[in-house]
Amino acid sequence: MTARGQREISGWLAGAAASSARVIVDRGRIAAALPGYKLGAQLGVGGFGLVVAGRHRRLRRQVAIKVVPSEADDASAFVAEARLLAGLDHPHIVRVYDYLESDGLGFIVMELLDGGTLTRRQQAGISPPQACAVGLAVAAALAYVHERGVLHRDIKAANVLFDSAGLAKVTDFGIARLFAGSGVTGTARGAGTPAYMAPEQIRGGRLGPTADLYALGTLLYQMLTGATPFDPSLPLPQLWAQHLSVAPAPPIGTPAPLADVILRALAKDPTDRQPDADAFARDLAAAAVDVYGPRWLVSTGLSLHLGEEIRRIAAPTLAELSPSVLSVAVRSDCLGETSSWQSTHAADHESVSSPPRPTPHHDLRTVDRSTSIGAGSIPAQRHRGRHVPRPPARRRARQLQILVPITLVLVAAIAAVLLTTRAPGPPAAGTGPRTTASSAAPGSTPAAFRGLTLSGFSDAVSSVAFSPDGHTLAGGSWDTTVRLWDVTHRDQPAPIGKPLTGHSLYVTSVTFSPDGRTLAVGGWDKTVQLWDMNNRNHPELLGHPLTGAAGQVNSVAFSPDGRTLAVGGWGRMIQLWDLADRTHPLPLGQLLVAGGVASVGFSPDGRTLAGGGADGVLRLWDLTDRTRPTVLGRPLTAEFKALTALAFSPDGHTLATAGFDDIAHLWDLTDRTRPTDLGKMPTSKGESSATITFSPNGRTLASTERWGTVQLADAVSRAVSAPLRGHSDTVNSVAFSPDGRTLASGSGDRTIRLWDVTDPARPAAIG
Repeated sequence: MTARGQREISGWLAGAAASSARVIVDRGRIAAALPGYKLGAQLGVGGFGLVVAGRHRRLRRQVAIKVVPSEADDASAFVAEARLLAGLDHPHIVRVYDYLESDGLGFIVMELLDGGTLTRRQQAGISPPQACAVGLAVAAALAYVHERGVLHRDIKAANVLFDSAGLAKVTDFGIARLFAGSGVTGTARGAGTPAYMAPEQIRGGRLGPTADLYALGTLLYQMLTGATPFDPSLPLPQLWAQHLSVAPAPPIGTPAPLADVILRALAKDPTDRQPDADAFARDLAAAAVDVYGPRWLVSTGLSLHLGEEIRRIAAPTLAELSPSVLSVAVRSDCLGETSSWQSTHAADHESVSSPPRPTPHHDLRTVDRSTSIGAGSIPAQRHRGRHVPRPPARRRARQLQILVPITLVLVAAIAAVLLTTRAPGPPAAGTGPRTTASSAAPGSTPAAFRGLTLSGFSDAVSSVAFSPDGHTLAGGSWDTTVRLWDVTHRDQPAPIGKPLTGHSLYVTSVTFSPDGRTLAVGGWDKTVQLWDMNNRNHPELLGHPLTGAAGQVNSVAFSPDGRTLAVGGWGRMIQLWDLADRTHPLPLGQLLVAGGVASVGFSPDGRTLAGGGADGVLRLWDLTDRTRPTVLGRPLTAEFKALTALAFSPDGHTLATAGFDDIAHLWDLTDRTRPTDLGKMPTSKGESSATITFSPNGRTLASTERWGTVQLADAVSRAVSAPLRGHSDTVNSVAFSPDGRTLASGSGDRTIRLWDVTDPARPAAIG
């Protein structure tokens, strides 16, 4: 080691000793400086100060508060960290809410990640595929910060935290540095954790993004073997000498493709490592597929936000696989191993013995068929007996495909690979990015129009809804859960907390209260749950589930003032609830309907309630006095056999309805006692429009078509835009964001897609 290196080591040791002697901040002093927060448990402590849990008293938001005295030697670095973090916004980087200075203390208020550290997860046991998934998450975070000229310089297990949904986030940018050109000059004084530091970081040489990749390679080595490449218990000079001159041993028990990725990242010469974090992620994703098969990713149970290129490598389609990977996939299937590969037709591979489930509305031809409604989707049921029907012939035929010998699957897949690797020329049909059954058809939407996909459901998505502030998206599913996403930045949605559970049968409708503080969830178990959303990271149930005459719930709607909830279902009743006290709702009574209620909705002024039935009849009630609703005019009928959805325009003058038999209508409600039929709404191919909604400005109507597409139409001229394709099954629900720039669509393919509809005439995909 050079004399300069020895001096740097001695300096680091002296600095560490001085740091350990600093006085830790008193909790009472913190509480006095932050009256707006209620302090919780201590989360961490060190020479810098400490980190405590907290809760904002008014916002009810759980936070982590990092504290350092202003008189501390590194107080300026603390301020620099706050400024740096405030400018970063990525799903795999801890989010900063505020920076405060008070009474000689500095505070960084961050999101509280209650899933624990990677260190704790390693102690509990982390599988090799999970280790690879964490590696991809950290690489994604590094790619983001490196692109913005930031080096982390302290990637290690303790600086990777998890939220309750399993989303890994990089934290502690306390020694991060901005770089430009060839890098920044490093220093050994406290700049990093010795077990993870790159040789150039130890020498105090020029640092670039590859220094962080060295630390990430060390972290991946540790996750896969249980130990870092060099023993951290060695005296510091010996440990650093090994980093500088000793080649790390291949990670024990690690398959060669993964070991190669790690050892390349651990090269002594920075130019021998992967050139950037994206290259590292590509290598790691390809190695994971090669070793664990194409279905490895989702089975890890961890949430990931990856770029399109990395995701295609990590979760390839059948046609994109190499023969060696195909053999792994087939072996995995034959052994019955759980895997993560979600093929375009994942729904085709359900177990033949799986329990009955709701059936897409376009497969039924009776009045009491499965339908899609404005706030959700109605599971199918027969008129008599009220039981779920057997899957239709098309679904049964799909299920029988499972019995085809796996040998035929392998042969077909290899043939597809051979076709995609033939002589240069125009791309063959079916190659490239993953497509859906509908998008492969003639006239399909270009790839640029396919929306960003949110997944995680194990069954069809029945209902989607945005919160009034546009920051949260809720999705209800027939798998009986509701999932939440943070869509503050719509091109980088992030899962929020754990799925909301409690229903014993299909969730069919989700909707937010006008103030955004409550989420109502209706299900086929004849109940409605009310969730307190004041802290969206930890929603809490409000009182007991609502039950009543509505029966199996198909649709729920809040009045504009949030005081009334309407619930419609198969009980041939619309149940009204008084929500003055949301912890103890009171029944207001029932509105009789001849058939099952498919959809309910309030006018913007709250004076009118509309209900659509499976009997194809539209009914209106005057709710000026909600304790005494009165019928408005005669029941309205159109040409549909079943009315499946309805939506009021923002000004309340127009009502849009949708139903079977390729019909969607507009109604003039200037005279509520005598609505006028304004005629049919066109569709791009004359297909059915089973769900419909207005944009916030009332100029655009979004509806769905039979084969998994979404269309936008001008509410005045009735001109129709190109259909949005990307879903591989029926679209059950659509919802506009409050600013009208984003459309969410939920489908039977178990996904939600987000679309950019800033210009309705030229909609495009997000992401």
